[in-house]
Amino acid sequence: LKRSASGKHTWLADKVPEAPKTGNKDQDARADSERGMLQDVIDWCLQDKLNIAVAYSAIQARRDSLVPDIFVNDSDARFEKITQVDKLPLAWIMKWITDLTDLTMDDLVKMTKIDSESPLHVFLRLTEFPAALRLPKACYVKSVMYRAAEARCKAVGISTSLKQSGAIAADGSIAWRSHGAYNLKFQGDRCTNILHTSSKITVAVPDHIYISRKFVLRSNWSDHAAYVECAPLPPLKIARIFSSAGHEGANTGPFRYPQLCGGTNKVWNESVNAIYEQW
Repeated sequence: LKRSASGKHTWLADKVPEAPKTGNKDQDARADSERGMLQDVIDWCLQDKLNIAVAYSAIQARRDSLVPDIFVNDSDARFEKITQVDKLPLAWIMKWITDLTDLTMDDLVKMTKIDSESPLHVFLRLTEFPAALRLPKACYVKSVMYRAAEARCKAVGISTSLKQSGAIAADGSIAWRSHGAYNLKFQGDRCTNILHTSSKITVAVPDHIYISRKFVLRSNWSDHAAYVECAPLPPLKIARIFSSAGHEGANTGPFRYPQLCGGTNKVWNESVNAIYEQW
């Protein structure tokens, strides 16, 4: 990073103009302080490309929180063309999460420093949307997408007290292994039982399926995307074990709410259109 002649800031931050002096000591001191803060933000953004995205998302979310009816009335009432859930803007996702959970914008900013996709994973956990779920055109209206996601969150029934539960650490890291969709229970080196955390239902792992401690649990932010793997063996979706145990037919465990597949989904489109008509 190229520093300015003074060496205190980067050359770009040093180009922030000084505010004209008013003669009022308090106002002048405040203006100098605000200039210094802006310079610090510019320096911080230039340290890492991810910092730019984090700062932008935080500013966008903060702006949204200050504008009444941001999702309905202003010029940003509609998204740019979006095709599927994982293409939703990060700033919108972060704002939605802070509205519906005990997480703050500071919590989410910390998350993005560790993993830029963490807010998306939290959103997917709360809604159990497949990342590749296609969005009908009605979802271009922010208010409709907001309400559709909120309705889905209520139907899924995942606790929104994420910080209180201990799932989110002070540094923004997420304990998906212990606070995700499933907990693996071992006897010695073998996984014998699996707990579905939100329904509290436990199933026994069939004898013909051997999951050792060498297996890695991945995508545990989703009931239906979570899987274990140990190369060179193929990955095994956890939901399949619950399905084989009869929970899919009984609409229990990870199957207790309507399932949405990736791609176009008729049930999802109909529910969105119903919200759009009310809007």
